Amino acid sequence: MGWRRKILGPRANPLRRSAAPDSRVITGIASVFLIVIVWIAFGHAVTHEFVGYDDYSYVLQNPRVANGLTLDGIQWAFTHVYATNWHPVTTISHMLDCQLYGLQPWGHHLTNILLQAAAAVLLFLALRNLTGDLWPSLFVAAIFAVHPLRVESVAWVSERKDVFSDVFFMLTLGLMRVTRAAMRLPLSGM
Repeated sequence: MGWRRKILGPRANPLRRSAAPDSRVITGIASVFLIVIVWIAFGHAVTHEFVGYDDYSYVLQNPRVANGLTLDGIQWAFTHVYATNWHPVTTISHMLDCQLYGLQPWGHHLTNILLQAAAAVLLFLALRNLTGDLWPSLFVAAIFAVHPLRVESVAWVSERKDVFSDVFFMLTLGLMRVTRAAMRLPLSGM
């Protein structure tokens, strides 16, 4: 134990792993902030059309996807390769978009934007949970949320697989603390 800690005692940081109502409010405000900056950065994509590379083959020219969400379509997504790719979760999400929005590109772009916002918030929550530090966690999540490398994944409907990958990775990262606690492993030395 360092001399400073011996003299001053342990310092309480009100933003570290506190279940206090103030901490929840701050976490909520930070999450809303991340959603807003994602919308500011990518919201204009809802005015764009489908991109002429893969959007047509994945969505518009794929009758299984364009017909919307059906049990037959879900079974097909898990058992068939289409356009040299097998990504059933992404295919099913495109089917759901066609069910909800039809073949209107704004809805498909909106889904990608919402997934990016979810990934940013999940990253913030995971980092906050793992480190207990609010501001560094928010900073990292904000950089991730609007980083130029995310533009292609968010603004191109066919790249939804990448945005889904981010969401699932952030969920996995968020479960790390829970898993390590269940196994009684320390968080240090990762």
